[in-house]
Amino acid sequence: MEITWAKEAAGSYFATDKSGQVMATARKDGNLWAVEVAHDNRVRQVGTYRLAKDVAARVLAEQVKPEPVVRYIDEQSAQGLAEWEADQRAESRAVEVEALGMQTIDLHPFVAVVDVIAGTGVLISPPASEDVTLSEGGASLHDSLCADALRRLAPLGVEALEGEDGGLSLEGVTDDGRKVFSLYVSDCITTEPDFEEVAVSIEALREAAGL
Repeated sequence: MEITWAKEAAGSYFATDKSGQVMATARKDGNLWAVEVAHDNRVRQVGTYRLAKDVAARVLAEQVKPEPVVRYIDEQSAQGLAEWEADQRAESRAVEVEALGMQTIDLHPFVAVVDVIAGTGVLISPPASEDVTLSEGGASLHDSLCADALRRLAPLGVEALEGEDGGLSLEGVTDDGRKVFSLYVSDCITTEPDFEEVAVSIEALREAAGL
């Protein structure tokens, strides 16, 4: 579906189709953009106006379900679509992990995956491209959201491992720029899991996170 975006007010845009019907809106809410699409009951939040347009276009395209065609898009739009598809793959991996007996905890926009048997876990951040600096030389939006996610995990007996520098222990970074931090479960089912159990668990967690 071909849509045209127009500015309604500062931080507020809307998209219309060829007939002039409003098909999507994008409004800035703090440091995020809220995207709403016609005939869709979800409100999606992204980090930039460009991503908001990409997400709206993708949702509208799925509603129409056109025949497969070859489309040529610019580099920026391609990046936005790639990030959206990465989100879908992450959700699919979460389902697979649950099937293996692990638990997925939605801490939007972060996701935690924990193994309550071995006492291991990971915290997966959103893509780095969606992060913004809250103040000059200060913490970023993802830093603030990460701290909030860890506070929400604490009552569940899940805490972050400390790295050598005194900060969070970084397990790795995915191809699409998501930081993956190491967690541990203080009250796991196995009192003293052996080295092999922990190694197998960590490998499964890394695979689930996309490392």
